[in-house]
Amino acid sequence: MNIGMVAPYPPIGEMHSAGKGGVASYTKNLAVSIARDDKVDLTVFADKLSRTVEQYTENDVTVVRCWGHGVLYVFGVLREVFKRRRELDLIHLQHEYFL
Repeated sequence: MNIGMVAPYPPIGEMHSAGKGGVASYTKNLAVSIARDDKVDLTVFADKLSRTVEQYTENDVTVVRCWGHGVLYVFGVLREVFKRRRELDLIHLQHEYFL
């Protein structure tokens, strides 16, 4: 099963990052646990840490940093999810107000 998660996510190598909030830590804990299942391919569509879209794999989780903060963040999310729409069986959204 191919799962996409849309959520804030801590920087690479970190689980609990100062300034990222509890949702990011929860997302990483959840993602790493789900990715342990060999039948699951997991992609997290996360908040950008720089101005560019970045993609990497950590702990069997593919992380695509594709959206910025502010009222227009949803368009960055939709653009990346739409590109992969045929690959994804499920999209899990973890929303936090005032992203």
